[in-house]
Amino acid sequence: VRTDFPFGLHDAHRLFTTTFSWKSTAWNILLGNSHAHKPLYHMKLIAITGGIGAGKSVLSKVLRIMGHCVYDSDSNAKRLMDNDITVRHKLIGRFGIGIYTPNGFLDREKLANLIFGLDDNRHFVNSVVHPAVGRDIEHWASRLRHSHDIAFVETAILHESGLTHMFSALIQVKAPHE
Repeated sequence: VRTDFPFGLHDAHRLFTTTFSWKSTAWNILLGNSHAHKPLYHMKLIAITGGIGAGKSVLSKVLRIMGHCVYDSDSNAKRLMDNDITVRHKLIGRFGIGIYTPNGFLDREKLANLIFGLDDNRHFVNSVVHPAVGRDIEHWASRLRHSHDIAFVETAILHESGLTHMFSALIQVKAPHE
């Protein structure tokens, strides 16, 4: 999927619908991935993944314009770290109450200082946040199952998060090295 569009979103939408229309061979091959696990609730759940700056967000925006539901793992992980009681309890248990600001939000700078370069802390945070995101995706998908045949999840760290089993197919977004 090309995401280095040298034109506007309207043109990107036209390119995307032309390249991946429901009747196109490429789209049907993608959705008919015989190696995929059983989709949640008989709904196709498609992962959008790729490196930093590859264009995952551009593709997600095009999909939203087309009327599709897209779950943004990064923003929802931040929401869960701020609001999920279990996540908060585990982070406070490991790093102390000071990991949250007086306003109740995660002190992201303090957390960054605690996890960068310290593998044990990073692994701990991932072991808390990734399962919470997985549960949140399942909850989100369960609300969509009766009204949607397909939904998308944007995630930069699909394989590292251990969530690959949730998806019917994968869209790997790549950007040119230039």
